[in-house]
Amino acid sequence: MSAQPVNPNVPPDHVSVEIDGQSLVVPKGSMIIQAADKAGIPIPRFCYHEKLPIAANCRMCLVDVEKSPKPSPACATPVMDGMKVTTRSEKALKYQRSVMEFLLINHPLDCPICDQGGECELQDVSLGYGRSVSRFNERKRVVPDEDIGPLVATEMTRCIQCTRCVRFTADIAGTYELGGMYRGENLQIGTYDGKPLTTEISGNVIDVCPVGALTNKVFQFRARPWELMARESLGYHDAMGSNLFLHVRRGEVLRTVPRENEAVNECWLSDRDRYSHQGLYSEDRAVKPLKKVNGEWTEVSWAEGLAAATQILRENAGDALGLLVHPSTSNEEGALLARLAEGLGSGNLDHRLLNRDFSDAAVAEAFATPLAEIERADVVVLFGTNVRHELPLLHARLRKAHIQNRTQIHSVNPVDFDFAFTQASRTVVVPSQLAGALSDAALRDAVKGASRAVIVVGALAENHPQAAALRAAARDFAAATGASLCRIPQGANAVGLVSQGVLPTARDVAGMLAQPRQAYVLYGIEPGLDFADAAAARSALAGAKVVAFSQFACASTRDVADVILPIGALPEIDASLT
Repeated sequence: MSAQPVNPNVPPDHVSVEIDGQSLVVPKGSMIIQAADKAGIPIPRFCYHEKLPIAANCRMCLVDVEKSPKPSPACATPVMDGMKVTTRSEKALKYQRSVMEFLLINHPLDCPICDQGGECELQDVSLGYGRSVSRFNERKRVVPDEDIGPLVATEMTRCIQCTRCVRFTADIAGTYELGGMYRGENLQIGTYDGKPLTTEISGNVIDVCPVGALTNKVFQFRARPWELMARESLGYHDAMGSNLFLHVRRGEVLRTVPRENEAVNECWLSDRDRYSHQGLYSEDRAVKPLKKVNGEWTEVSWAEGLAAATQILRENAGDALGLLVHPSTSNEEGALLARLAEGLGSGNLDHRLLNRDFSDAAVAEAFATPLAEIERADVVVLFGTNVRHELPLLHARLRKAHIQNRTQIHSVNPVDFDFAFTQASRTVVVPSQLAGALSDAALRDAVKGASRAVIVVGALAENHPQAAALRAAARDFAAATGASLCRIPQGANAVGLVSQGVLPTARDVAGMLAQPRQAYVLYGIEPGLDFADAAAARSALAGAKVVAFSQFACASTRDVADVILPIGALPEIDASLT
């Protein structure tokens, strides 16, 4: 075979191809569908998803490749130099229309009652490639629905077996909870054992499903997509800062969906960010100012509520006042609270509610290594963190790094956590021995030999009674091994509040609780849940005057507060996080 002439205009790691008459230069190893997508050439597809492994089982993307004796699936056919592809030729359209007809044979005519209606990939593709009249006169098959939990609704008769959901739970979540059962025309997607989905990112199967087989159970039958306004927002339940859209109708948040950002959450969303908007409409939501009169709570006007709060603050200004702020509070609110503390002459201002050790005056800091770069690390050490719970999407990135890049992941924890990736080593010690575990010579040698290494420090270390010693041990480990130190901020906006000056110039949280103040301002805090030492917090607050700026008038807030002033949650206000 003679050597092919070298095109000087094509880089060595690229090839030249022609798709629908358009000449393209694309990386070697790219699939036809990827090359077409970059060039804006549409190819219909159902099973292909850019974040999932290739399956090539729907066959909707069949195209005509010159000199190929049969149609080729664009999602699974690598480009070759000099390849000529047609996606809209008479032959290619015949392939695609035939596949579309087969896919619709058993699909029910549910569009008027299907939640996916209006944003359904099957609807869109059938409009371009389907027939107006079906030639299938036999009975359609019916698949029984399975209850897979309180978050995802199933209507499996609509399923076209694209296996996107199967690949998501297997490859992204790592839980292998969905799979195909039976064969041929009897193939069904299910959970095998009939148990609910347990992954903390289960709602993403709704997004990847191209039809109405898997839908949002909470949103079911609430609205049509064209009735909703999309408002950009951020997740505020962890420090990930996931980008998302709030779908709003007439001022009510009905649904939350991911907003793609490759640098942060890619196209995924954790379940707590996806479904937490329901809390905005809970029964204990604070909607009107409340004032305690003779031990009883009374709804009052804003003027009366603000007057009561002002009186408490004026009578207890200076060192007698403590201001405690939830670490998910926005930058704008944090700046105003810092000004309020300064105006009242109080240096007792803090947001580090879960910290126990303040001896090194540590504050939250942004990751030294961007999230996307952590995927490319050779070695990652997880120190004092259940990353699967703290940052579910970082956990998913670590799984991807382990599978795709062979990243070696080591853990040093007081508990043997169930991570969805194989660990190169796991060190489980009692909490008091965490610092010493980082001195292990074998672990240090494994990290020293890596060109890119990261140590991730989480809540179990940051909120430890000897947290200062653990942070020092982590810094020493990073310096000795050349690893990048990434401390997980303990709160959705802990980094932002540091930049806004929501920090003490006098007493920190521990000091304010150990030496109770005469009055407190609680901002966005539920006293029974948000302190490292809830008992000490209740004791300190019980003997003081308390002004609570709160989203919820819950029992633990009512027990300690004298005035409750409602505030908006992040989805309801125009504010930012860092």
